Order: sequence, then C-alpha cells, then structure tokens
Amino acid sequence: AFVCTRSMMTPGNDSDFNYFLSELRVNSECAFGEMIRRWGILWRPLEMHFLRRAHVIACCIRLHNFCVDRRLLIEEELMADEDE
Repeated sequence: AFVCTRSMMTPGNDSDFNYFLSELRVNSECAFGEMIRRWGILWRPLEMHFLRRAHVIACCIRLHNFCVDRRLLIEEELMADEDE
C-alpha cells in the first residue's frame, strides 16, 4: 500500500517506533477512559443488537470530541471545583 522509504516508520527492533506506538496507545486509552466516565451508557455492557453497538459507540465518540473541543468538563470535575 505504501512505498517503504527512509521517512516511514516501520515496526521491528526500532525503539523509536515502539516509543511512539506506546505513546499513541496511552493517549487512546486515556481518551476512552474519559469517554466512559462521561457517558453512562458505557458504564455497563451494551445490551443491544450487535450492529447497533457501532453506531452507539460512534455517537459517544462524536459527543466526546464535541465536549473536548468546547472544553466542557465532566460532571465530577465540576462538582470537585464547587467543593474547593
């Protein structure tokens, strides 16, 4: 699909590739953790038709991105700020 050039990172024994891959994985896991905290539908297993799950998850991701773009806080963070 892509021509292997010097500027393309590929897996292997290259520690730089492994570092960047690990960094991306950690960021993705943090985003999913925030999304799960924000949307109650994700607090338990999705008990719905299998094909519908992808639409529900995609909707949660879009809503999460909307909130992040507008810097909307998660309710727990708002409550903690009020306590201080």
